[in-house]
Amino acid sequence: MGAIPASAVVTITEHSVPGRAQGIATGPDGNVRFTQPQDVQIGRITPAGVVTEDEVPAGNSTPVGIAAGADGNLWFTAENLNMIVNMSTTGAVKYFKVPTGGAKPFDITPGPDGNMWFTEYNSHKIGKITAAGAITEYPVPTAGSRPDQITTGPDGRMWFTHFSTNKIGKATTSSFVDEVSETVQLPRTSRRFFDPPDRDQAVEDVDDELGRGAWLRTRLVSRRSAPCAYQVTDAQRWLGPPVSRCLR
Repeated sequence: MGAIPASAVVTITEHSVPGRAQGIATGPDGNVRFTQPQDVQIGRITPAGVVTEDEVPAGNSTPVGIAAGADGNLWFTAENLNMIVNMSTTGAVKYFKVPTGGAKPFDITPGPDGNMWFTEYNSHKIGKITAAGAITEYPVPTAGSRPDQITTGPDGRMWFTHFSTNKIGKATTSSFVDEVSETVQLPRTSRRFFDPPDRDQAVEDVDDELGRGAWLRTRLVSRRSAPCAYQVTDAQRWLGPPVSRCLR
């Protein structure tokens, strides 16, 4: 795992982790937390690079997306269990079942309304869960969209990627989901979605390119890296290449 300072000179430091890392977020305790789907672990890495792991009690849960909530706890998706999980910084967990069976909850992020918002890859829906665990689901208008990554935009709406239909969707935090008003057709299938400090939304597609602003793209140096990037502090971004066992 590595940190990229937001400056002209970039120094990349790598920290080895025990398993394959995927989702990543800043935890409420000031450490970076990440998911390990194959090992069913939630990892923790301090700013100094010390790595520890918390095992998810329910076996075969496949934790994927992770984010810190307004309640001071971590929230992550348990793909195989079809659940959203709330975990305290001491490791206490609560499980909440997604109403739609086989929904495959994937990414999760805090919304401006104080709730957690998540994507349902298989059921083509966007979900909202309150701090008390009440879940509401909203169907995405485009059939077979497979919503994947989700983030809060500067307009206060929830923005998410359509993995299968080359679109970006948006959801108000009140009650409904709609498409981007000027149907944004991306050049290739979109995947990762993050919000860098300069507020330009960015998307990683499966062709290993990054899109910014008006979907101008910058090709990555290494096609094997395929980084999944997320802003975790104002000054740094953390990357987790899925083909390696390290975070950069």
